[in-house]
Order: sequence, then structure tokens, then C-alpha cells
Amino acid sequence: MIIKKILNNNFLIVEEKCAEKIIMGRGIAFNKKIGQKVDQNRIQKEFVTTNSEFGNKLAFLINNVPMEVFQVVEEIVELYKKEFGKEVSDAIYLSLSDHLNFSLTRSKEEYTYKNMLIWDIHNFYPKEYQIGVYGRDRINQLFELNLPSEEAGFITLHLLNADLSTEDPREIQKIIQIVQEVTDSIRYYFGIEFDTESLYYQRLITHVRFFAQRVIKGVAGSEGLDNDELLSMIKEKYIETYRCVLKIERHIAKKYDFKLSAEEKMYLTLHIQKIIFERE
Repeated sequence: MIIKKILNNNFLIVEEKCAEKIIMGRGIAFNKKIGQKVDQNRIQKEFVTTNSEFGNKLAFLINNVPMEVFQVVEEIVELYKKEFGKEVSDAIYLSLSDHLNFSLTRSKEEYTYKNMLIWDIHNFYPKEYQIGVYGRDRINQLFELNLPSEEAGFITLHLLNADLSTEDPREIQKIIQIVQEVTDSIRYYFGIEFDTESLYYQRLITHVRFFAQRVIKGVAGSEGLDNDELLSMIKEKYIETYRCVLKIERHIAKKYDFKLSAEEKMYLTLHIQKIIFERE
């Protein structure tokens, strides 16, 4: 790995096996010259720059964003990958570093704006949100700031959008919207407020999140005979809960042109019913 260009004290452009990369590492370019080998022990992150647009944007950020911001982004991404066993797009190093740098600027100007999805993100993606909280706290600690809880929500949204298992970043907002619509239907129908710390609530949210993904992709659940028979038993036993599910079904059909299968109605009824039992 040979140094091709020194961007600053913490970033290098190198060449390895005819491929060009940008290397990040605190002090990695200190006392180094073009043509020398890179100290492998100082490497924190490697970026392959086959995409010229990506390389240009990264080079711009390197000259305008503090090294500490890049390090926090690296910590956040590694924590997310370790916690969920997922890979994320390298684009998050651009988008999140740029966002956090903008947050630093806003904080100096004493100007903040609200993340309208913050409650939904907190409640529908609680584990991911805790990583967002960690990132917000690290920025506050390093720069002696007091960024609000909304910042944790923004960080979480960047992680969700960079998840390579999600083909379209806009899918996250759509999922949150559908989950909100389903849970609102339940709340209004029964006149209740959810205990968001409840195990049954968390299971309901998990189920509805996966259901929302199927709605977006237009993939219905199975329609087996066994499911139809079980559904008949469940709707006779839990009449009011099943009526609530039918209301949700009508809404989903009208707004998203999606038909709930017997399986989906059965499981949704059972999840809602467990919450009702818990409150009694």
C-alpha cells in the first residue's frame, strides 16, 4: 500500500494492486511522503474510490469536517454492524459526517429544528435508536455541546437508510408511516395508550414492521386452509379485536391497494389481543 497523495494529517490517497483508496487514520500521514508505505497499524477505515463522485465528495468533506466527526461516524457504524450483524453502505460516511458537521454549525448558531419522526423512530426502532443516542452523546462529549434528542433520531435514520438490506432508503419512512397508521387505528378503536416498554407492544411493533415491508413490496402472506380455519376460531373468540383488524384491513386496502391474507389478519388479531389482555 503506497502513498499516492497526502490529503491532510489524517487522510491519504494510496495505491494497492492498481486500485486507488482513501485511507483514514489519526496521524497516519505524519512525517510521511509520497511513495512511502502506509503504516498498517494506523489505518481506521479504507474507502475504495472507483466511484469518482464518491471520491470527490469524500475529499471535500475531509477538508471541511473535523477528524473527530469521522471517528464518531466510524464508531456508530461499527456498533450498528456488530449489534445487528448487518452491512451498511459506505455512503453513510458521507451523509452522516456531513449531517453531524452541519449539526455542529447549527449548535454554534443556537439554531435547531425538530425531527418529526423522533417519537416513531424511538418507539419503532428502539435498539437502533440507542446507537443514535450513543452517537449524539459522543458528539456532545467531544465538542462540549448539548445537542437534543432529535439528533439521536437523525443519526438512527441515517443508519436505517444505509442498511444494505433495505433497497430503497425511502422505504424506512414508508414503513414508519404504515406502522403509525396501524397503531393509531388500534389506539383510537380501543381508546387506549400503549405501554411502549411492554413486551407485547414490542412484539406487535416488530410484527407490523415486517407487515409494512410486505405492503410496500406487495407481497402478501400465505392463504393456507389451516390459516383460514384458525382465523375462523380466532374471530369468533375475539370479536371486537377482529373488528379492529377489519378496520385496519379496509384502510390498507384503500390507501395501499394491498389485501391482508388470512395469516396476516390472524397474527395481527392475536398480537392486539395480547395487549388488551395485558391491560385487563
